[in-house]
Amino acid sequence: MVESAEAQDKSPFAFSMVPIPNSHALIPSTPGTCEQRLADWTMSSESILYLAYGSNMSATKFLYMRGIRPLSHLSVSVPSLRLTMDLAGLPYLEPCFANVSFRNELETRCLDKQSPWDTWDGGLMGVVYEVTAEDWRTIVMTEGAGSAYQEIVVPCLPLGAEASRPLFAKTLYSPQQVDNGNQGRLQGNASCRAQASARYLKLIQDGAREHELPESYQKYLASFQPYTITHVRQRIGQVLFLMIWAPPVLFFLITVGLVADQTGRLPPWPRRVVVSAKGLMWTSYSCILEPVFGSGLRTEDEDNGDECHAARDQGKGVVALQA
Repeated sequence: MVESAEAQDKSPFAFSMVPIPNSHALIPSTPGTCEQRLADWTMSSESILYLAYGSNMSATKFLYMRGIRPLSHLSVSVPSLRLTMDLAGLPYLEPCFANVSFRNELETRCLDKQSPWDTWDGGLMGVVYEVTAEDWRTIVMTEGAGSAYQEIVVPCLPLGAEASRPLFAKTLYSPQQVDNGNQGRLQGNASCRAQASARYLKLIQDGAREHELPESYQKYLASFQPYTITHVRQRIGQVLFLMIWAPPVLFFLITVGLVADQTGRLPPWPRRVVVSAKGLMWTSYSCILEPVFGSGLRTEDEDNGDECHAARDQGKGVVALQA
């Protein structure tokens, strides 16, 4: 449902964030920021601030495929976080997805210092969307319905603005250790070796370009090497994996909207079923498919099945994410 002009005028960010046009096409521009408008927004406001850092930065994914209708958007830096590619996906198809990690004290830039628009200090950059509660439910539901990510609130600095205080936005994060069993993060060597698909990386890169994130950050995103199938064994492994696991994955995608509660999350028992199924899926991959058919997480040499040296060397940014 497209927001009316009256609804957008009521937005607390009406003068500080760039409105989303009805054509759903994001207009790349440096957004202005009104400090008072940012200060007036509170967690009790009707709209929700959502920080997107992965494929949801892309208009193709966020607006067209998921049908989200943001009231406004703002490009930001997030000094306390860094981008990782260690959220478990589907081996041989979508090996991993974007996630974030907290930076240590030495890495983190002080929040009272505004990062220049054209530089990057190693922290996360992304887009804060102002969304309705209904659209926030859709976002949570389409991001695993609570089976992969947790909600956190992080301080964000508007890019190209002189705001003296950060704005606080909700984002989705999968930690290394969790108490509720919702483990979605790749563990051990897999977290360092996994490469996202070319399709997924393109969505992130397109989103960064659409929102005119700093050139240095766009170059960083462009340095990620995609997962590529290089020999027949991997292709056979992919087919077998899809034959076994595509039906339950599709079943989850179709039924999640019927089972999810009003917050977009699965109730406890369906969530436990999903988490157990994901664990079984990855066990079948690591114990059977990978030893026989080769890696479904990282590009291998075509001749001998070893990890591709070119991808390993050029993709150091991916490996360094977990350092």
